[in-house]
Amino acid sequence: MKDTHRVVRVSDRLWPIILCGVAGSAVFNLAPLYLSASAQHFALDDRQVGWLMSAEIAGIALASLLVRLISGRIPLRQAAMIGALCLAIGNAVSLCAGSYNTFLIIRFVIGFLGDGMLYVTAIVLLGRSANPVRAFATLSFTNMCFTASMLWLMPMILVEIDNTHLSWLFGGLGLAVLISSRTLDLPQPRQTLNDAPMHRLGHIAPLIGLIGYALFGANLGAIWSFAERLGGMIGMATGDASMLLGISIMFQALGSVLAILTSRRIAPQLALMALLATQSLAALLMAFASGPDLYLAAFALWGASWNFGAAHLLGTLSRLPRGSRILSLAPGSEAVGVALGPLIVSSLLGSGMQSQLSLVLPVVAITCVALTTLCYLGLIRRSMISTPLDVSDAR
Repeated sequence: MKDTHRVVRVSDRLWPIILCGVAGSAVFNLAPLYLSASAQHFALDDRQVGWLMSAEIAGIALASLLVRLISGRIPLRQAAMIGALCLAIGNAVSLCAGSYNTFLIIRFVIGFLGDGMLYVTAIVLLGRSANPVRAFATLSFTNMCFTASMLWLMPMILVEIDNTHLSWLFGGLGLAVLISSRTLDLPQPRQTLNDAPMHRLGHIAPLIGLIGYALFGANLGAIWSFAERLGGMIGMATGDASMLLGISIMFQALGSVLAILTSRRIAPQLALMALLATQSLAALLMAFASGPDLYLAAFALWGASWNFGAAHLLGTLSRLPRGSRILSLAPGSEAVGVALGPLIVSSLLGSGMQSQLSLVLPVVAITCVALTTLCYLGLIRRSMISTPLDVSDAR
């Protein structure tokens, strides 16, 4: 009975952690609007757009290391408060940037001390819940609902979306987290879910998992950073592409719902195979998209399978010995991959392939998810995680 009450308390306090994760990932989830507005404001080309997104995500990667270093010295609630305050102040300061280089530096600092602190804190705390797969999927589902509403409503409400509107939005999320940060503390994590001794795994298994998750992040960074530009390649206006992406996110959220429903019913190997198959199909739809219908279908399937896979991948990491420590580095690994994704695409486009965006994106996506699948199949085999998350795992 005592354990049951403890789980209920954690569930009751899950919403501020979700808000923390939403605020920390908002700039990337709204990248189609954010990058488009920045490109128009500073007259950026494709390479500069890629660097802009990568700078902030690189800051998040460094924040993962920072949170790992200060854990045990500073309560996570204080870390979230620092991140929320920096997110609010940083976005206000970004409005004063008069050049692209200044704006780039400010966004990097925001990613390091603002977005990054919030996102890493959310991941670490969600990893301590009784069912981490369900907790991660709940965060991604909330993110999808928030992103869909913003991508759909903002173009309808505002005549022209600029950096000022988005900075106020990001800063407002930081203030919301600051107000709710009093309830962010959770009980310390219990013993890791997997009972396999650490010497049997060595140090290679966590490394494989983090590398695989970085590759999965590269898939996300490559596709989402150039989603709206891909729509332009097939003759769609910026507003139309944004509206379709907003609609697709409603379907992408179904991947999170599926992860919640299968968190204790599907073996990790089967989840990986489903991920690879659906991601490959989505990439093919992107390659052959010639109009709004296929464009919408491609991004709906891609996002749904990505959300499904992310929850199960993080759940696998949480089941490793010392899984809580590994999870603290997972946001950094994801951020590194997300930062590298658009750079990979930009480098290919910079080699005389500007007109081949519809070919470059699917190739990058399939390559990344295939390598992720190989990494996690090796991780599962080495760590002997072969069954679905069981109730006994969530001790």
